[in-house]
Amino acid sequence: MNSRGTCYMILKHKGYVTWEVAKSMCEDIGAIMAIPPLRDEDAIALRKDVLDEYCDFSPTWLSARGDGTRYVTQPGGRHISNTSPLWWDRNPGPLVSTDYCMQLDGWKFGLTDRPGKPYFTGPCSNEYRGFPLCQEETPASPGNETGGPVPVITTQATAVTPEGTPGITTGGPVPVITTQATAVTPGCRDGFMNSRGTCYKIFKHKGYVTWDVAKSMCEDIGAIMAIPPLRDEDAIALRKDVLDEYCDYSPTWLSARGDGTRYVTQPGGRHISNTSPLWWDRNPGPLVSTEWCLQLDGWKFGLTDRPGKPYFTGPCSSEYRGFPLCQETNSASTGVTTRGQGPAMAAP
Repeated sequence: MNSRGTCYMILKHKGYVTWEVAKSMCEDIGAIMAIPPLRDEDAIALRKDVLDEYCDFSPTWLSARGDGTRYVTQPGGRHISNTSPLWWDRNPGPLVSTDYCMQLDGWKFGLTDRPGKPYFTGPCSNEYRGFPLCQEETPASPGNETGGPVPVITTQATAVTPEGTPGITTGGPVPVITTQATAVTPGCRDGFMNSRGTCYKIFKHKGYVTWDVAKSMCEDIGAIMAIPPLRDEDAIALRKDVLDEYCDYSPTWLSARGDGTRYVTQPGGRHISNTSPLWWDRNPGPLVSTEWCLQLDGWKFGLTDRPGKPYFTGPCSSEYRGFPLCQETNSASTGVTTRGQGPAMAAP
C-alpha cells in the first residue's frame, strides 16, 4: 500500500510476532521494517492508511528501539523525542529500556479516542504485541526528530515494475476497504458482526492461537466457538462476510474436530460429510485425526481461486493456524441457528 509516497506492507500470515522476528520477516522479502515518518502529519496519516488497508486489529512494529533514554530508529539513527505529541498517553514515560520497541497503533477506536497519537511502545520480545510493518527500502535521513517542521521524507513513489517487491504497490490512491457486515444490528451486541442472522466476532489481539485456546477465548465472553452453518450458501456467505469485516489474513477456527473418520461439531454432534462440496481441494482427505480441527478460509484470493470452498483443516495444537471465531449462543440446545432447508451436513 502507498502512504504519502512511501510503500508499506503488513505481514499477518504468522499472527503477532516479536520485534526481531518482524525485522527478519521484512528483510526476507527485500524490504526493511518501517521507519517512523519524519513529519507528524505523515505518521498520523500512516496509521489511518494502515487501518483503511488492513482493517482493525493491526498494531505493528516500527524500526525504533529504546537506548535507555530515548527511541532510536534502526537504520538511520534518528531519535524520537520523548516529548513528541505523537505519543499515546503515558508513553514512552520511563519505558525507554533497550528491551522496549516502538509501535504504530492499529486499533480503529484510537482514531477517535486518541487522534494525533499513533505511537506507543511494547516489550520487544513479546510475541503478542504486533505484526511486521515493512517498508520499501529508501535512503535514511539521520539527524531529524519527530515534532515541528522538518524536511519531507525523501522516498520517491514510482509505477509498479516487474522488479518490484511482491505485494507492495506504488502509485495512485490507496483503496479504502468498505466493510459490508453490519456490526450494529438487532440481536448483535457491540463488536459482533451479522452474517445471515447469526452474530460473530473474531479475536485478533493475541494473534493466531490453538483450537483449544480459541474455544476458551469465546467462552470467556459468554459466546461459543462458531459452529459451521447448516446450509452451504450460509457457509460460503460467512467466509465473505468475515473477510469484508475483518479484511484479509483472517483464517479462523470452527467448532468441529476430527473423530478419526469425519469432523463432528462441538456442541451439536452433527458430522460434516467428507464429500461435502465446501471442502478446499484435497481436504479433508485422510486428515480426520482427532488431532485435526476445522477452519474457515480467511484469504481473499480464495474468493476467486476456490469459490464455494470455504472449509479446510489444520492441527488443533498449532499456534500458527487461525484466530478464534466466536458466535452468539442463540439456540437453547446447540447454539446453532437453523436458517431454512437444505442442510450441508449429514446427521450422525
